[in-house]
Amino acid sequence: MSGKGLRSRFVLRMVLFPLALLLPMVPGGASAQDDEKPSDAKLLAQFRVLCPAQGFAAPISQSEAGGRGAPAASASVLDGDEDFDFALSNSKLSQAQNLIAEGRWEMATSLLCDVLRTRYNRLGLLDLGTLAVLNNFGVFLRKSGRGADARFLLEEAIALANALTVTGSGPLGDRLTGPRFKMRLNLALSLYELRQYEAAAEILTALVKQAVDQPSVDAESRSIAAASLGQTLGALGRLVEAERYLRAALDIRLETAPYSQGVPATMTELGANLSAQGKYKAGEMLLRRARQLRVAMFQVDHLNTAFSNKHLASNLIAQGRYAEALPFAKQALATQRARLPSLHPDRVLSLTVLGNARLGLGDAKGALAAAREAASAQLSRSASETAQAKPDPLISPLRRYQDPQRLLLRSAWASLPGGRRTWESASVPEVVGESFLAAQRLIWSSAGDAIANAAARRVATQHGLGELAARLETLRDRVEQLDAAVGAAAASNLPAGAAALLSLREQREQTNQQLGELVGELRSRFPAFFAYLNPEPIPLATLQKLLKTGEVLIFITPGQNAEHGFVWAVTRERVAWVQIPLSGDTFVRMVRSLRLVIDPKGARSPDQDDRSVLAAGARGFDRKAAFRLYKHLFGDPAIAALVTKMPRWLVVTQGEAVALPLAALVAAEPHGGQSGDVDPATLRSTRWVAFEHELALLPTISSFASLRLTANVHASGRRPFFGLGDPSFQGSNASPQETGSYFSDGDVRLGELRKLAPLPGTRTEIESLARTLGGGPDDILLGPDASESRLGARPPTRGLNNYAILAFATHGLVTGNLGNTLAEPALALAPPSMPGPSDDGLLTGSEAALLRLDADWVLLSACNSAAGGSTNAQGLTGLARAFLLAGARAVLVSHWRVRDDAAPRITGRTIQLMQGGLSRGKALQQSMRELMLDPSFDATGSSFATPSAWAAFTLVGVD
Repeated sequence: MSGKGLRSRFVLRMVLFPLALLLPMVPGGASAQDDEKPSDAKLLAQFRVLCPAQGFAAPISQSEAGGRGAPAASASVLDGDEDFDFALSNSKLSQAQNLIAEGRWEMATSLLCDVLRTRYNRLGLLDLGTLAVLNNFGVFLRKSGRGADARFLLEEAIALANALTVTGSGPLGDRLTGPRFKMRLNLALSLYELRQYEAAAEILTALVKQAVDQPSVDAESRSIAAASLGQTLGALGRLVEAERYLRAALDIRLETAPYSQGVPATMTELGANLSAQGKYKAGEMLLRRARQLRVAMFQVDHLNTAFSNKHLASNLIAQGRYAEALPFAKQALATQRARLPSLHPDRVLSLTVLGNARLGLGDAKGALAAAREAASAQLSRSASETAQAKPDPLISPLRRYQDPQRLLLRSAWASLPGGRRTWESASVPEVVGESFLAAQRLIWSSAGDAIANAAARRVATQHGLGELAARLETLRDRVEQLDAAVGAAAASNLPAGAAALLSLREQREQTNQQLGELVGELRSRFPAFFAYLNPEPIPLATLQKLLKTGEVLIFITPGQNAEHGFVWAVTRERVAWVQIPLSGDTFVRMVRSLRLVIDPKGARSPDQDDRSVLAAGARGFDRKAAFRLYKHLFGDPAIAALVTKMPRWLVVTQGEAVALPLAALVAAEPHGGQSGDVDPATLRSTRWVAFEHELALLPTISSFASLRLTANVHASGRRPFFGLGDPSFQGSNASPQETGSYFSDGDVRLGELRKLAPLPGTRTEIESLARTLGGGPDDILLGPDASESRLGARPPTRGLNNYAILAFATHGLVTGNLGNTLAEPALALAPPSMPGPSDDGLLTGSEAALLRLDADWVLLSACNSAAGGSTNAQGLTGLARAFLLAGARAVLVSHWRVRDDAAPRITGRTIQLMQGGLSRGKALQQSMRELMLDPSFDATGSSFATPSAWAAFTLVGVD
């Protein structure tokens, strides 16, 4: 449908936390008519939770406040109320702000509650001073680690400010500009704390624009908005763009308030940004200066100083200067232990920084102790957030704070005695099992979530609760949509946005209530549903029981930057764990280089010119490079002893390893020299991994357990095959661009879509598959019928949920940039004459995920369907995850553009071999081998013997 340029949900791990700055609002006494304000009963209930010792009166009308009627629109009518001590109220509020900055939470709470009670009981909600207290309460909640509560309170305060704005004009309207700005700013920072970086960036972008357009916004607010936007963009991985905003914020600070607390705060964020870019010396200089200023302004044990200490220690660790980093890490943690709750994220991260410094100094025991404390706090906090989360109580707690788990993995490895690398099942040390769980927590994957979701749905259906499970998904999607809409309305400075906020929040609350009731019903009727939906990491002993004879599960976790990664190999009887003898950076370069010779256009990086791409393609496949990578991953004797003779490899990867062409790795020293890289006979005699082992890719280890443990029960009467191919394209573009090239302002550019080259070979492929599998004319969509509208208009008896095997043979569009967003991967279908809500020519990943399938597997042919849009992508990416989420048991996907004369032969032959009794993996292996051995094109320079012809397809899932 139109507007498919949806935002990516990648969450990038950055040690960048919100500015340690308060956003004080200048309290006044302006009020507005009571009939304009939203209902405050729920807000009053939260007041009583936050301040149980205080006495809050029932909501009062504004006409009762101070015994006055409706206010004059031109001035604050309560400023002159002799019965209210504004000076005392403001003084307490200032004291509370200072206490929050110092981390003295109990005293700050007491003062804030006292001021809130007196202002609310005397002046009501629609009062600038009351809103000032709410804003600072939001700061308190955010800084004390309660981001979800802060978000609720600040959204409510913004709605109240909007009500004041409706009735305010003249001086009242002017005085509301700053308070509303600061509340929206604090809301964005609360979203940041909740790792909702894109929602935060949307609000902050609007605020920065408002600051430029409205000179009435004060310099402090302008600088904090710019700095916060820079910080949030950094968390999204847009470091260079982030640097620009941080420098602008620092310039504002130095020009308007050179001696303010904001100067070292912004210096700290900018120094952290430069460090993340690898500009360590420049970052260190700023971080040292910021720390020096903060020590002079506050104390060594102040929270703001601790924040600078933590970032300076991180910078020095990245430079390998562990001894210098250690005292700063200790100072940061000591202050935070005294001032922050035990589960506060900043405290968790400081523990991790301290552990990294100790590990760098060779203190593996001390590093492991810090890692365990940090990991324990992280998991406890995540469990608490999952239990209390208002929007969606089902979000996986393992998606956040990966640093403690990474440290635990590295320090556990360093602590192993005697370099032991392999163990019998009964003698695996506890620290090895602990590390295996930590490694799984590093690999949250959207595809893994998809498999878990589908498994939970299948199990629920078997227990007669399929409709409830489907409704749960619908409500979760609705909450997510409303959450985004609320954020957009809060970001808006227009009357329409203000008016929409109350309605959207009410809708979200109602949907959340329905979701909570449904969750309660499912927990009551089928508690195991949530164990499938949100699976925990799988212990080694449990995994070994799930493996079959002849299977080995290989788990690859590449290192970050200069760190080394790890490889696990697990069979029913033994476990091996070794360190990859490559830094993360070197591993990335090797994988990219190998992909470049297989897929020169698809694998090129932004810094490669056309000449280097052409040269890479002309050299042929670099078998020596493929062998070196194989040795680095599987050549250690401990790993080799477990994997070499195992017929079936089940492989779980993450990060850059997702792009690894595993089938095209070489398992023995290649012969024939460089000329052999292009000689068909030499290529055929090479020992390719694809023909040494059956290969299956899995997004996560828990997804493997979900697939193994979930019974393969299907509805009766399934039809054998559905296929879609050869959509009506009219152009000559045989190499589709990134998805963003086909969008303009969120709408599909049909002209560009029509320029795609026709794919007549896919018609032959689909027709052949239909004949092989027993599909009839009504089971395939070809030419102009291969459209989104025809796909969605199929009768119930021939709906996609009624087929055992589905095949889509068309152009695949990979993820690419779309303005400031990331467009979805998509399948290109027949373009409509006019786009509409139900047909714009693209089946996007989100739309594919909404299909309800009961398929044994889905074939995605002639497309780049497993391509990832980022080297930082976690787990399997692309369209594969969408079809897994829709309910497919397995997906056959291609990792690069497949030759038109190769794809149909591999998919068709795989199906034929499966019908003959072979497993999916064995059938795919045999079909690839047959293609490789075909000499038809040896004399043309386009031999099938090269891996680019036969190694593109990957099986995702297990038999």
